[in-house]
Amino acid sequence: MVSTDKGQETRQRILDVAAQAFAERGYAGISLNDVIRQTGLTKGGFYFHFDSKAALALAVLEYLRETTRARVLANVAPGPAVVQIDAMVRAIVRAKQEDRSMAALGRICQELGEAEPHLRAELGHFEAWFETTEALFRAAQAEGSMDPTVDAAAAAWFAVTSFVGADFVADLRGETLDDRVDSYLAFVARAVGLTPS
Repeated sequence: MVSTDKGQETRQRILDVAAQAFAERGYAGISLNDVIRQTGLTKGGFYFHFDSKAALALAVLEYLRETTRARVLANVAPGPAVVQIDAMVRAIVRAKQEDRSMAALGRICQELGEAEPHLRAELGHFEAWFETTEALFRAAQAEGSMDPTVDAAAAAWFAVTSFVGADFVADLRGETLDDRVDSYLAFVARAVGLTPS
């Protein structure tokens, strides 16, 4: 194995350990020493990859976003936009149940933004989901299954933030979104003017 592969493998191990730690204890609840100890690296080996806890948290956010988005979109087959929207929401709910580190995304964003206010602009709160949802809404409008007078960007903001809020409340109650996903989708469809194809 060449040194770059080894370096990538080490970086990935750090991200995996840190993602799990952030999911379990939050940004404030772990120290770099905790992560270093769990990875089995020396401090020098760790600091070669990340120079601070904030840099590690930003890298974990990016890693979780990329892997979650790829995992979810892999479960969305080509077809009418309204069918893709339904599949995407259900895939997010499943992915969160199967991988607890995914639950850390919102928590890390919130805690990191509070602990390191100068990094708020770099957090990119849910931007990829806003963009993906807006693109699907525009596709639905082009297909004739969504009211063309609705502002797709505003509708995407509403749909994503409604989901995040529902997810947050479900977490607080110790529930999952499984039982609520049908009503969430029905209410969002009504609110943004989506009709079945």
